[in-house]
Amino acid sequence: MISFWVRLKAAIASLLVLIAAYSGYDLLAVPFVEPGVTELLPIASLSAEPTEKPTDRYADYLGQIFPPGSWELEQAKVLKNKQFMLLLKDFEQRTDGRRFFLELEPCTVVFQPDRGDPQPHGTIPRSPWGSEGNLYVLQSPEKVVLEFDRPFDLRQGGLGQLIGGVLTGPVSIHGIDCQTRATTLKIQASHLEVSQDRVETKYEFQAEYAGQFASGRGLTIRLTPQDDNKPSLARSLFDEIRSVELAELDQMRWLVPSKLFAPGRTLVDPTTQDPVQVRCRGRVLIDFADRVATIEDQVEITHVNHQQQVDSLSCELASVYFEHRTPVTGESQQKPHKARLPAIEVKHVAAIGTPATLRAPSFDARVEGERLEYNVERRQVLIDSSQTTRVSYQGHELEGHRMEAEIAEHDRMTLDVEGPGRYSSPSSPQQPTTTTTWQGVLRFQPDGKEQLLTIDGGVHVNAPQVGTIAGERISVVLERPEPQVAVTLASLDRKPDVANTPLTSWRPSRLRISDNVRIVTAQLTGDTDQLEVWIEPDEPQQTTGTQFTLNAPRNESPGRTWDLSDPQGTQRFHLEGELVQCQILRSESSHRLKTLRVHRRAKFNEVSITPRSHSSGLDTTASQPMSLAGDLMELADVTAHGGRVKLVGSPARVKARGMEITSSALYLDREQNRVWSDAPGQAAIPLPARVAAEFSREQAFARVGWQSKMECDGQTIRCFQDIEIHTLAQVIRSQSLQAALSERVDFSGQRSLGKNLAVTHLQLAGNVWMENRSFDDQGLLSFDTVQLRSLNFNQTTGELQGTGPGTVSSIRRGSLATQGNSLLSQTAAGKTSGLTYVQVDFQRGLEGNVQQRELNFYDRVRAIYGPVQDWNQRLAIDGPTEFASDTVRMQCQQLTIAEVATGAGAAANRSFELVALGDTSIDGGAFTAEAHRISYAQAKDLLVIEGDTRTAAVLSRQSRPGGPRTDGAAGKILFHPKSGEVRAEDIRWGDFIGLGL
Repeated sequence: MISFWVRLKAAIASLLVLIAAYSGYDLLAVPFVEPGVTELLPIASLSAEPTEKPTDRYADYLGQIFPPGSWELEQAKVLKNKQFMLLLKDFEQRTDGRRFFLELEPCTVVFQPDRGDPQPHGTIPRSPWGSEGNLYVLQSPEKVVLEFDRPFDLRQGGLGQLIGGVLTGPVSIHGIDCQTRATTLKIQASHLEVSQDRVETKYEFQAEYAGQFASGRGLTIRLTPQDDNKPSLARSLFDEIRSVELAELDQMRWLVPSKLFAPGRTLVDPTTQDPVQVRCRGRVLIDFADRVATIEDQVEITHVNHQQQVDSLSCELASVYFEHRTPVTGESQQKPHKARLPAIEVKHVAAIGTPATLRAPSFDARVEGERLEYNVERRQVLIDSSQTTRVSYQGHELEGHRMEAEIAEHDRMTLDVEGPGRYSSPSSPQQPTTTTTWQGVLRFQPDGKEQLLTIDGGVHVNAPQVGTIAGERISVVLERPEPQVAVTLASLDRKPDVANTPLTSWRPSRLRISDNVRIVTAQLTGDTDQLEVWIEPDEPQQTTGTQFTLNAPRNESPGRTWDLSDPQGTQRFHLEGELVQCQILRSESSHRLKTLRVHRRAKFNEVSITPRSHSSGLDTTASQPMSLAGDLMELADVTAHGGRVKLVGSPARVKARGMEITSSALYLDREQNRVWSDAPGQAAIPLPARVAAEFSREQAFARVGWQSKMECDGQTIRCFQDIEIHTLAQVIRSQSLQAALSERVDFSGQRSLGKNLAVTHLQLAGNVWMENRSFDDQGLLSFDTVQLRSLNFNQTTGELQGTGPGTVSSIRRGSLATQGNSLLSQTAAGKTSGLTYVQVDFQRGLEGNVQQRELNFYDRVRAIYGPVQDWNQRLAIDGPTEFASDTVRMQCQQLTIAEVATGAGAAANRSFELVALGDTSIDGGAFTAEAHRISYAQAKDLLVIEGDTRTAAVLSRQSRPGGPRTDGAAGKILFHPKSGEVRAEDIRWGDFIGLGL
């Protein structure tokens, strides 16, 4: 019988475990029942003393436990040992021949705390109060039936072996603190059935312990077989109880330390507790053998904190895995009464559902998955699902197939999320949600003093105000957060600040995206094999200028800028390179780009621009996009209106509005709108549309090469040393070049305004050499050369100035006769060599207008004109005195040559006129002339020879080759070479009749 009460007490203790098992590992560290059970006295030591009133010996002791009028004080018989007192009115024995029963009605048991000092048999108990521990009272007001294996005699100690028993009717159990006399335990049940291996009731029960509560129906406590080799003192709750099962749970409530729901925070009052409630429609099972407690079917666990915020866990099956915590060294010796009721530690918690859902409004959090697990000892979290798991925390949304997390010391965390996965950042009016998706694995883990975030497999990041970025792998190194400041209870009244929570306070310091990286913003797209980003704190800016930020304000001035975040902009850019590196400066309110490097096959292209209206009359060149290319591109000191670009390559290239510049190293300053190079290079500059039309091209270019340096401010190009210019028909060489453009080229990326881009003005200096070729349907028509010291040419007006000494020469296809050259003799005109050569030498310079088809040569001008046999033959001005009769030479101080049109429209004929001034002489073979001024009009076939006040005009003719010459002098002579007609004014001397007068 003694063992019955001992095992019943263990069953009671198991009810307390049921209440507290879900209270968290801190709560479970507190023992459930005080005190433990000590070694029982032998059965013979029990006293069975039927007294008329228990007050005879125990009235003082029991009177402090039961209220006046209780039957325990008036009619009880007492069976007592050191551990408990059994009070009963009477008992009755009966048997059916095979079984032996003992019936008690009513029955009360008082479990006494172990005082730690042995009491001799028969000693009257002292006061129940004042000592440590709890006193427990079990009251069964109705019949208690116990079954034994043989008849018994209490006085002889022959109780036999207990087989089972029933506590019919209601049963109540109370626990009272022996020091404070406060009630710590209340259990209400009915019809308890007890056997050697179980204690159960199929009816309702309620249990309340230390402010915690459980109620339900169908309680079964399975007991473990007795081990005779193990002393009862050494048998703990885990030894006595196999399992506790509740068929139906109405509700369960327990108190949990608030710090369990405020991880990472330091509370001013660590003893604060919050209520937790459990409801389900299935059974509750605590299996002490397997160390697991389970709750089944529509499980709902809720937590209410001191702010009345309700957190809940919903699932189909909740499991709590626990262990027996071994007492610390010396604990069992210091408090032996605790030995049999061990502390329990929760090791692992799991929830299964479709899905299992954790809702935590107090932390603005939500978790969904088919399986949720938490390893308390390792601080590991597992969220698994055959479909998708979801975690929401203060605006952060995380989805994946499987998630594993482990929280180490100092809020260091390891997180693995198997894809397909998705992450969304909190949104605000200033910063919309950023979304990240991946197909592989997301991993967040400690890396030294930092945290490392890696995402593998089809990573795609979308930031609405910035754009999207994609790659196969992203790695982010995050800085260690600042130490967390203690949080007071008053601060908990405010919603948690996301920026100051342990996980969200990590800041990225380095970023790497690799393999098939794709960048798309409102104005920028990019492709690279790898993107690397360094993020550093920004120093306070001294300048008031607008900075180049990654989220530039919309009210930015539409001036020069590479604002890649403006979706309303008219520009679109594309960036390419094998490796892109950038440095970003971080401030409290924004991030701004400081430097950008693109390695290997670097390209930065403007891919589109808003078309201009056809009614504007503006053509294609103004719409041609800008592009940068090289093996290395560096962008530094970036602001909204400034920044420097360095391009290195073989070659590096800048293209803008139809102009292209190449070199091994190019530099661009956006604020100054300047491009320059200190290395040899080349530039391709558009020529006027009329030049392209001559060759049936949509656009023609002048390709300028240099060997020293080049600079361009968008309006003017300057090149130095060994300049060489090539066009479709020309080659120009000089030592320096300055070329003015028809409109300003904006290297900051904005479109140019005005007409088509072309060279409007050329300034060449230093050994200028020009070659020009013209063509017709038959091929090469002419080959012209110019050699002089410097040359200025305005392509818009056609004006031309050059500095001598210099030489101009030309070879043209066609005979002298077919060109209508009447300056030659009739014999010479009959020759058909096919090519004609002309050369003009001068000392001081030349000027003219090519549009007006007029050229002036100055100072010691010499010219030669005649046929040649091939394109390589040249006529020497300084040749022998006697030369072919079909060659013309001329000398003067100033020579003007002009081409004039006679007639109108398409039928107009073009002819040339020339005027020679100062010490002029002409030698045409069949005739010679000397005068101050000589002019010739091809259309009139008129040669005018004029003297001045000091000298006369002289004409000399030869009627046939080798024949005599006829001379004449006058103030003015008019000579028609084709007809031979001569007229003279102010004749001075000579045979004018022989001359043809």
